[in-house]
Amino acid sequence: MPCRVWIVLFICAILPAWSTARADAAAASPPRYSLPVGRRLTYSMVSQEKGDGVAASSSSTWQITVVKQNTDGSRRLVFRIATKDDQIIEGRTVDAPDRVILDSADVFPDGRTAAAVTPDLAYDPGTIFPRLPTAAADLSNGWTGGSAARLESLNFTAHVMDAKDWDFSSSQVGLFAKLYALTKDTSYHFDIDKGILSKMESETGQTYGAHLSGSEKVELLSDATVPPDQSALLDSDVESFTRARHAYSDQLDKAMHVSPDDAGALVTQAESDLTTASAAAKNTDVQAQYQQMLSMHDQVLSFLKDEAVHEIELLNRPAFDFSTTDIDGQPVKIADYRGKVVLLTFWNRGESWAMYTIPQIQQIADDFRDKPVALLGMNTDDDVKDAQFVIDAQQIKYPTIRATALKDPFGVRVFPTLILIDASGIVRHIHVGYSPTLRQDIGREIQSLLDQKTAAANP
Repeated sequence: MPCRVWIVLFICAILPAWSTARADAAAASPPRYSLPVGRRLTYSMVSQEKGDGVAASSSSTWQITVVKQNTDGSRRLVFRIATKDDQIIEGRTVDAPDRVILDSADVFPDGRTAAAVTPDLAYDPGTIFPRLPTAAADLSNGWTGGSAARLESLNFTAHVMDAKDWDFSSSQVGLFAKLYALTKDTSYHFDIDKGILSKMESETGQTYGAHLSGSEKVELLSDATVPPDQSALLDSDVESFTRARHAYSDQLDKAMHVSPDDAGALVTQAESDLTTASAAAKNTDVQAQYQQMLSMHDQVLSFLKDEAVHEIELLNRPAFDFSTTDIDGQPVKIADYRGKVVLLTFWNRGESWAMYTIPQIQQIADDFRDKPVALLGMNTDDDVKDAQFVIDAQQIKYPTIRATALKDPFGVRVFPTLILIDASGIVRHIHVGYSPTLRQDIGREIQSLLDQKTAAANP
């Protein structure tokens, strides 16, 4: 028999066994993302949604660059997401402006993030890097993923795995899905050789508010490598931009709570610092992000001035003397809490930022459980059933007040809005919007008022 025939027979005999061995090895050690520094992945995402007279479509390109390996084993990834949205509402096409998000996240090879993925992060790294199994047993038993801060949870199930490819799926089951009657079932195709997701398809649904159904499809477009100097420059510029963005927000937030003269100085300095930081950026995408923020500065300033007017009308003045009922119909008066520090938290079911905030509010209630502090959830839903649904789903323990008619007296225009009242009934602090450090920030304000109350009682 010719030699080459023997070779062919040998290869045909050994190849199935070799492939089986590779599949067995993958099963013994679950697949992991391969994230060498310099790797650049580009994905396309197309989503569609329709129902109740609305049809919407969105197309985006996700470019992810691995720029650093961290000491904890995670990798720093820079995400550039360019999106275009189109909507058809009752037969009329509404074009939304294109937008670009540029940010970073630290992701482990198993899909975990090094820090909680908070709601103020405008994207979810888990879209491209869903959680992978922790141990081999998960391939049989399933595993979970998601973000506690986003109130999201996913149940994962493994399917077919061979030497090169692996299919698995997930179902959205978290609190956020429950609050808004959402469904999302996703199938994933993982390339074991490359160590990356190659394709993802989802079917979505919603029955709260609007009845919608939709789909989402993600596909790998390219897998490239960028030179070390480019990845290092991108890492440096994005990190500097992140610091500058946070410093800008902090300065504007401070400007909300000082005198008009001091506020003007802070706002001017915030814009100047952002301009200086933008001049140092070398990456064109980062430069564009700076310019976008600077172009919106006047709009932000106008909003802050408007909010400052509302605060001036409320701060250091007696709180509105309301009388209403709680969620069970029992009478409630603000005067009933005189002598205690009172925290009013305005929310409704339709505002997701308020939903994200509730777990921190419950922690604040626990932190001051044995102190002269009253925490009141001020619900503004028109239908009390919506309020009760959230109370049950989030297991809210502090009192909930029917406050639909109290938005205007307290100047509430954004949810959540938190209003802190001292033991004498004077409004001392107002916080608007979500913050990942809300528990600590509001906790300090409450403790300061308690300390002042103690000092006044013991001159």
